[in-house]
Amino acid sequence: MSALELFLVKVVRETVKELETPENMLKMKNIIWSIGEANLEKDYSEISCDVFSIVWNKLKGELEGFENSTIVAGSPEVSCEIKDNNNNIHKCKIELKSSKMKEMPGSTSDKLDVNQLMIYCSHDKDKNITFRYGQYHQALKRTQFDLFQDRTPRPKIYYNNLSKSDEEIEYKKENLIDWMDHYAECGVNRITREGLRTKSWKDTMTKRMIEVFIQNHTDEEIRMIRECGFEHFERRKRFKP
Repeated sequence: MSALELFLVKVVRETVKELETPENMLKMKNIIWSIGEANLEKDYSEISCDVFSIVWNKLKGELEGFENSTIVAGSPEVSCEIKDNNNNIHKCKIELKSSKMKEMPGSTSDKLDVNQLMIYCSHDKDKNITFRYGQYHQALKRTQFDLFQDRTPRPKIYYNNLSKSDEEIEYKKENLIDWMDHYAECGVNRITREGLRTKSWKDTMTKRMIEVFIQNHTDEEIRMIRECGFEHFERRKRFKP
């Protein structure tokens, strides 16, 4: 990992501290978060971009090679172009999340950068506002009974998994989770294990898919699938003389 990646952790933490000051909290409380079912985060993004830029310029002298850097930050999220002392441009983006809930659907799994830094703003109907920050993978939580969606999965993120501004975090790089395997295992867990409190129509669908599959394949074919995998089995069927 680069010195810039490590430094951005500090900048994000200090940005959250600055967002928590009375002046910026007043701005946050005046945000219109939604109209009907549409979520509005334009004001949240603009305030965060301004604060992030101020914090960057305040701290940049601590990062070698960036003492004379310039920054341009704008929506969506906090999207930055940072020009270092040698006029090289570094692009980075800080994910912004906001919700009345302590959990919410995250980004679609095929576009997920689990190492990206995130600021999560929790706000309620009484305009109480709190923040957490961290890396995306820190906010993710997987259970044995996660539902797969009827489109590209959007793994949930959890506010309480993230850190407060008075807590330091260690930047860690993690590999992208194989969500296909994860949701396949969850689908089986949901229909075979005890302890699941709520059922879904998808559980019934999973059971029926398995039943139809078994009904349409011989014991020998199922044994072949178990031994060599479904794709290999399909290829063998397709090219069988």
